[in-house]
Amino acid sequence: MKVLISTLLLLLTGCIKVGPVNIDTSMILLVRDSSGTDLLHPTTGRFSASGINLYYLKEGEKQQVYFPHLNAPKGFRIEENELKKNEYMLVLFPYDDLPLSTTIIQWGQADFDTITCEITHEGSSRYCTKIWYNQELKWDFKIASANYNPNNGRGSRWFEVVK
Repeated sequence: MKVLISTLLLLLTGCIKVGPVNIDTSMILLVRDSSGTDLLHPTTGRFSASGINLYYLKEGEKQQVYFPHLNAPKGFRIEENELKKNEYMLVLFPYDDLPLSTTIIQWGQADFDTITCEITHEGSSRYCTKIWYNQELKWDFKIASANYNPNNGRGSRWFEVVK
């Protein structure tokens, strides 16, 4: 009888309902040169997915991103904007385990940029609330949510990078 009661108590306490899990940390980068040319467009040839690498900074160490089981194994993907044809976007998935995380983009042999994200953790959910690109604040949830345009095909968390 003790075993039955103990088992029931264990089952009842183990069935606590957890709220929904929402991980919303991705961002979109539009990469252009100073004349406005889209450097991710396949015809420009400047940047392609095969030549770009991401590194997460974990405990002060650079760790190259590669998760072969994911749709974006290198931590990003390049895709065409569905609403603005011929505009290509780099969709980046930053490291989101820390309240302030750092992701390093390697564009080529000696071309590196740094993205720092403020990540808010609420229960099991995670949200990116601020983004710095090379230490310059590029996106802030409080400002961007007021300026959100659903017709640009980019979502709300995007910014332009000039290379």
